[in-house]
Amino acid sequence: MNTKIKTFQKRLNKLNISLALIFSTKLKDPAFFYFSNVNPEYAVMLVSSKFSERIYCSSLDFDELKTKSKVNSFHTFTKHTFENIKRLMSKHRIKKIGVNFSYLTVNELNRLNKILKSKFVDISDEL
Repeated sequence: MNTKIKTFQKRLNKLNISLALIFSTKLKDPAFFYFSNVNPEYAVMLVSSKFSERIYCSSLDFDELKTKSKVNSFHTFTKHTFENIKRLMSKHRIKKIGVNFSYLTVNELNRLNKILKSKFVDISDEL
Protein backbone atom coordinates (compact mmCIF):
# COMPACT_ATOMS: atom_id res chain seq x y z
CA MET A 1 0.00 0.00 0.00
CA ASN A 2 1.07 3.54 -0.75
CA THR A 3 2.49 5.11 2.44
CA LYS A 4 1.25 8.56 1.40
CA ILE A 5 -2.30 7.22 1.25
CA LYS A 6 -1.90 5.38 4.56
CA THR A 7 -0.82 8.63 6.27
CA PHE A 8 -3.74 10.48 4.68
CA GLN A 9 -6.17 7.78 5.87
CA LYS A 10 -4.95 8.29 9.45
CA ARG A 11 -5.58 12.05 9.16
CA LEU A 12 -9.08 11.38 7.82
CA ASN A 13 -9.77 9.05 10.76
CA LYS A 14 -8.80 11.77 13.24
CA LEU A 15 -11.29 14.10 11.53
CA ASN A 16 -14.02 11.40 11.54
CA ILE A 17 -14.16 11.44 7.74
CA SER A 18 -14.73 7.95 6.34
CA LEU A 19 -14.25 8.76 2.66
CA ALA A 20 -12.36 11.30 0.59
CA LEU A 21 -13.08 11.90 -3.08
CA ILE A 22 -10.18 13.39 -5.02
CA PHE A 23 -10.98 14.56 -8.52
CA SER A 24 -8.93 15.04 -11.64
CA THR A 25 -11.15 17.19 -13.84
CA LYS A 26 -10.71 20.50 -15.66
CA LEU A 27 -9.38 21.82 -12.36
CA LYS A 28 -6.42 19.48 -11.85
CA ASP A 29 -6.12 18.66 -8.16
CA PRO A 30 -2.39 18.13 -7.47
CA ALA A 31 -3.32 15.71 -4.68
CA PHE A 32 -4.52 13.23 -7.31
CA PHE A 33 -1.03 13.01 -8.82
CA TYR A 34 0.61 13.06 -5.39
CA PHE A 35 -1.26 9.93 -4.26
CA SER A 36 -1.46 8.02 -7.55
CA ASN A 37 1.49 9.16 -9.70
CA VAL A 38 -0.84 9.62 -12.70
CA ASN A 39 -2.60 12.69 -14.10
CA PRO A 40 -5.66 11.60 -16.11
CA GLU A 41 -7.96 13.92 -18.00
CA TYR A 42 -10.98 12.95 -15.89
CA ALA A 43 -10.98 10.55 -12.93
CA VAL A 44 -12.01 10.23 -9.31
CA MET A 45 -10.04 8.57 -6.53
CA LEU A 46 -11.73 7.14 -3.46
CA VAL A 47 -9.62 7.07 -0.31
CA SER A 48 -11.12 5.49 2.79
CA SER A 49 -10.02 3.82 5.99
CA LYS A 50 -12.85 1.30 5.56
CA PHE A 51 -11.82 -0.13 2.18
CA SER A 52 -8.87 -0.03 -0.18
CA GLU A 53 -8.33 3.02 -2.34
CA ARG A 54 -9.60 2.90 -5.91
CA ILE A 55 -9.68 5.03 -9.03
CA TYR A 56 -12.49 5.39 -11.55
CA CYS A 57 -11.35 6.68 -14.94
CA SER A 58 -12.37 6.67 -18.60
CA SER A 59 -11.89 3.48 -20.59
CA LEU A 60 -9.56 5.37 -22.94
CA ASP A 61 -7.12 6.10 -20.11
CA PHE A 62 -7.59 2.83 -18.25
CA ASP A 63 -4.69 0.69 -19.58
CA GLU A 64 -2.09 3.44 -19.50
CA LEU A 65 -3.05 4.66 -16.03
CA LYS A 66 -3.23 1.20 -14.53
CA THR A 67 0.38 0.44 -15.48
CA LYS A 68 1.75 3.77 -14.16
CA SER A 69 -0.30 4.29 -11.01
CA LYS A 70 0.64 3.60 -7.41
CA VAL A 71 -3.01 2.69 -6.79
CA ASN A 72 -3.82 -0.93 -7.65
CA SER A 73 -7.61 -0.90 -7.88
CA PHE A 74 -8.83 0.64 -11.15
CA HIS A 75 -12.35 0.76 -12.56
CA THR A 76 -13.74 2.35 -15.71
CA PHE A 77 -16.51 4.90 -15.64
CA THR A 78 -19.92 3.57 -16.54
CA LYS A 79 -23.33 5.09 -16.20
CA HIS A 80 -23.57 3.24 -12.87
CA THR A 81 -20.30 4.47 -11.34
CA PHE A 82 -21.87 6.82 -8.80
CA GLU A 83 -24.54 4.24 -7.97
CA ASN A 84 -21.70 1.82 -7.19
CA ILE A 85 -20.03 4.45 -5.01
CA LYS A 86 -23.34 5.05 -3.27
CA ARG A 87 -23.71 1.28 -2.59
CA LEU A 88 -20.16 1.18 -1.24
CA MET A 89 -20.98 4.09 1.05
CA SER A 90 -24.12 2.35 2.26
CA LYS A 91 -22.29 -0.92 2.88
CA HIS A 92 -19.64 0.81 5.01
CA ARG A 93 -22.10 3.29 6.59
CA ILE A 94 -20.34 6.37 5.28
CA LYS A 95 -22.17 9.62 6.00
CA LYS A 96 -19.46 12.27 5.69
CA ILE A 97 -17.31 12.76 2.58
CA GLY A 98 -14.22 14.89 2.32
CA VAL A 99 -13.55 16.77 -0.91
CA ASN A 100 -11.08 19.45 -1.88
CA PHE A 101 -13.38 22.43 -2.43
CA SER A 102 -10.50 24.33 -4.04
CA TYR A 103 -10.53 21.99 -7.04
CA LEU A 104 -14.24 21.31 -7.41
CA THR A 105 -16.67 23.59 -9.20
CA VAL A 106 -19.94 24.60 -7.57
CA ASN A 107 -21.80 22.71 -10.29
CA GLU A 108 -19.82 19.52 -9.62
CA LEU A 109 -20.45 19.80 -5.88
CA ASN A 110 -24.18 20.35 -6.44
CA ARG A 111 -24.35 17.26 -8.67
CA LEU A 112 -22.49 15.20 -6.07
CA ASN A 113 -24.91 16.39 -3.37
CA LYS A 114 -27.85 15.39 -5.53
CA ILE A 115 -26.45 11.93 -6.34
CA LEU A 116 -24.73 10.87 -3.11
CA LYS A 117 -26.90 12.76 -0.59
CA SER A 118 -24.16 13.04 2.02
CA LYS A 119 -22.49 15.69 4.10
CA PHE A 120 -19.48 17.13 2.26
CA VAL A 121 -16.60 18.73 4.15
CA ASP A 122 -13.60 20.62 2.85
CA ILE A 123 -10.31 18.74 3.23
CA SER A 124 -8.14 21.18 1.29
CA ASP A 125 -6.09 21.95 4.41
CA GLU A 126 -5.40 18.22 4.91
CA LEU A 127 -4.00 17.60 1.44
